[in-house]
Amino acid sequence: MDYVHFAPTPFTRPLDLPAGKPIIGYSGAIAPWVDWKLLSVAIRENPDMNFVFIGALFQLKKFPLQSKNVFYLGLKNYYQLPAYLHHFDIGLIPFLQTEMTKGCNPIKLYEYYASGIRVLGTPLPELLIVPNINLESNPQLFSLHLRYLIEGIDSSKAQRMAYAHANDWRERSGRMLQAISSRLIEMKKGV
Repeated sequence: MDYVHFAPTPFTRPLDLPAGKPIIGYSGAIAPWVDWKLLSVAIRENPDMNFVFIGALFQLKKFPLQSKNVFYLGLKNYYQLPAYLHHFDIGLIPFLQTEMTKGCNPIKLYEYYASGIRVLGTPLPELLIVPNINLESNPQLFSLHLRYLIEGIDSSKAQRMAYAHANDWRERSGRMLQAISSRLIEMKKGV
């Protein structure tokens, strides 16, 4: 994830974003591993929120949800994406628990965090260790958690952004190169 790309606040609001209600957003593949049943409950129980989905259809012929408060905006250019994320109130990672998702460390988490937004996801193993994340797998509780987040005070934006910054590609590659260099020096001394 490129922290510098996602962190700065964009100048303009995208014209195709709905207005007037909090935006609950998802950015990523519109795919079978998304928990569409869980989302259906959250959407139905929260008509005072707009649910925005950005991404390409993957292994699906059409977008699977229909409601007055659901907006599928299709795939957006990588350079446009921060402008959308900065207008999300909550970023979603609503994945089913499958063999594939058990090893998934969603890059969208870091993009959401770099943008400063709160995240509600399902409890994937890789997300269990993430600070300041909100996790829920029960559809009714997921829906209630959304409401709690929208109505509550956000006191961990700086911590989320710092976590994203620490996981920027440059930061991660620097730590890896330092570890490799240290190991090579140790090996050279041992020879």
